[in-house]
Amino acid sequence: MLRTQLLRHATVMFLAATAAAAPGLADAQPKIKGFSDGRPVSSLRQVPQAPMIKRPKAGGPTITQRIVGGTAVPAGQHPWVAALLDGNQQQGCGGSLIHPRWVVTAAHCVNAFSAFVRVGSVDRTAGGQVIAVTQRIIHPQYNATTAANDIALLQLATPAVGIAPIPVATAAPGVGSTLHQMGWGSTISTGNGGSQFLQQINTNVLPLANCTRNTGAGSLCVVGNNVASACWGDSGGPAVFNGALVGAVSGTGNPFGNPVACNMNVLYANVANYRNWIYQWVPADRPLTREHSGLWYQPETSGQGQYVEIRPEQSVVIVGWYTYAGASLSKPAESKQVAPRHRWFTAQASYAYGQTASTLTVYRNTGGNFDAPPITQPVAVGTARLTFQSCTSGRLDYDINLDGTPRKGSIPLSRLDSAQYCQQGWTPNFSFSQQGISPGLDGAWYDPNTSGQGLQFAFLPNNGNLATLAWYTYDVNGQSAGSDGQRWYTISGTYTPGSPQVSNLQIYQNSGGNFDAAPITTATPIGTASLSFNSCSQASLTYNIPGRPVRTIQLYRLTGGANCQP
Repeated sequence: MLRTQLLRHATVMFLAATAAAAPGLADAQPKIKGFSDGRPVSSLRQVPQAPMIKRPKAGGPTITQRIVGGTAVPAGQHPWVAALLDGNQQQGCGGSLIHPRWVVTAAHCVNAFSAFVRVGSVDRTAGGQVIAVTQRIIHPQYNATTAANDIALLQLATPAVGIAPIPVATAAPGVGSTLHQMGWGSTISTGNGGSQFLQQINTNVLPLANCTRNTGAGSLCVVGNNVASACWGDSGGPAVFNGALVGAVSGTGNPFGNPVACNMNVLYANVANYRNWIYQWVPADRPLTREHSGLWYQPETSGQGQYVEIRPEQSVVIVGWYTYAGASLSKPAESKQVAPRHRWFTAQASYAYGQTASTLTVYRNTGGNFDAPPITQPVAVGTARLTFQSCTSGRLDYDINLDGTPRKGSIPLSRLDSAQYCQQGWTPNFSFSQQGISPGLDGAWYDPNTSGQGLQFAFLPNNGNLATLAWYTYDVNGQSAGSDGQRWYTISGTYTPGSPQVSNLQIYQNSGGNFDAAPITTATPIGTASLSFNSCSQASLTYNIPGRPVRTIQLYRLTGGANCQP
């Protein structure tokens, strides 16, 4: 079964070539964009409400604490800040998107304001994405009277698309630290119904003793006064330090003097203190490692997929994405006049050890011919965000332009090849002279004479010594066909350990699919190929496709190779 799946999904992205390097010698810091030659191119638990943090709004829903003394957040910034909405989609609390399907907020907000959330908009009344809430999880030790453990999680019906969640802090900020707070609330301390547009302020952390209502390690005490403060309506909203979520507004830090005034210090839930509880429910993103490299796909759209490479030695994350032209937004499937409607992209970002997400630039190459000049250059068409929740599950969120149409979406990724190296936490070295074909030869390869197209290899000893190649190229006359000139093929067969060559490879073509959508497509054999390696960095591919000349391509390594020894 796995072999059949791999025949459908063997991926290869045609990454960009390095800048005018000597053949076979990859640049130490490659510009891997579309195989270019490197030239610059561009369940709800009912609880009582906490009385100290809400007041009625005349003629409308209850409004809880909001921002005083703030400035407007520019459109497009902090799209992860969530407006919590009631059943009429009226906003009354804030929250923070920490995962495409999870929001952190205050427990006291949940009963009144957890029907929907709006993310991706600074306007609490319009724009962005409005998503229904399907599960509400209040901290089991929440106490509405004392505000202890005033924290909750909301699970969304569908993932937020194209929005990078904010990471949860691993430690609380120290006294004196400057926090960035945001909310839609009252802009004067006596309350005025709140702001339509998201506001922001910077205030400082105080010793807990300055908030007499603190409940110990679960609390943060933050400056609040008539000039700058969270106020009515900001409950559940974020406080950020060093780019991570450290607080969720709970309420006033001291017993009320004036129940309508926001003129005293503010109590926040110390989010870092609840990190372990949060990740009992929320799938935690794992640090990206070399061992996440491999073949990934979504079973519901089998026949398209991604080849991921994480190369610490080159400080780069690269993704090859083979797919199809988009189905019409107004029809179940669009015309298939142009067969096979292939589309392929490459995506790239720098890599840093320990990072749990990679935001990549997505590129597309067009204007080339099959295994022939001209050299083509990559053009940026959007962004993508890659995360992994385990060795066998991940997510690719994308925001791209597909043939002139903006497309946003989230692809849940399942691993297609073996996860053995990821599960053991390391990848061995391989000797080319002793072992021949091995995972040490995995990576992107290309011919400098046709830079802008190429192949990606994966050799799978834990999947029956299966060789899988993806070939990103063009139609024979693709130069003048634009996006319709793109072609991708998969190549598969079994290799013999110890041999530097494999000659029983089949070339397959899939067709009839839709971009990130059904139907599932199957692979049809269209030719044969053999692959021979001279070293860790040089190879040749001979192909025989009926109707085309038999040819041999001299290939040079572009990525990988750190675990390939002579």
